[in-house]
Amino acid sequence: MPLDWVTEGVGLDNTYGLMETYDRSIQLLYKTWQYHFEFLNLGYAAYLDFFGFLKGQFPDIPDQAIAKMVQGVDVDLFRPDDELKKLAKLAVQLDVATALRTGSVDAALAAVAQRPNGHQWLEAWKQAQDPWFNFTSGNGFYSTDKYWIEHLDIPLGYIKDYIARLEKGEAVVHRGRGVREPPAVGEGVRGHVQHAHDPGALPEDGPAPTQADGIQPPHRQRRVP
Repeated sequence: MPLDWVTEGVGLDNTYGLMETYDRSIQLLYKTWQYHFEFLNLGYAAYLDFFGFLKGQFPDIPDQAIAKMVQGVDVDLFRPDDELKKLAKLAVQLDVATALRTGSVDAALAAVAQRPNGHQWLEAWKQAQDPWFNFTSGNGFYSTDKYWIEHLDIPLGYIKDYIARLEKGEAVVHRGRGVREPPAVGEGVRGHVQHAHDPGALPEDGPAPTQADGIQPPHRQRRVP
């Protein structure tokens, strides 16, 4: 601490400015979000008009086809969720879905390991974690946010939900880029992820994901390990 801070009666140590600046940064982020979502709602209104028009003119057009028309940029926002969908489909293909419903995360993974194709699924589970489980259900600003990589019950819970939907015959569609359907049993799991850009990716801000799409809320954030 500089001596003149003491002699001039500043009354604050040198950490106060750091904390004040940090708090101000957080407030500015929230302010930016306010402006962001003010204009985002206008974008959604325009998209809904566009969506309704196309559905009226072409009743059989897929929702995803309309989404591709308005995408502006490829992002990784949906990739973690897409990885969970891929793992759910692979679990059904490899007949380890029942094992994944066994108690805790450790118990479920141990049960999977006992299945004939279990190690193949576990390898895919391990590969998906880096980097796609560096993802939080919070906003990423606080130490209390739970990251998937540290709380594996969160992604496993989503996988179980997707498995239940698949077993009911519901569609579980990949919405991001770079993810393919899992291969047939025996083809292995290495090399599933395409590194080329997929033009089917959605822009970060729309169209708005819905619960029916099975997409996690867009406020979930990635962190750099």
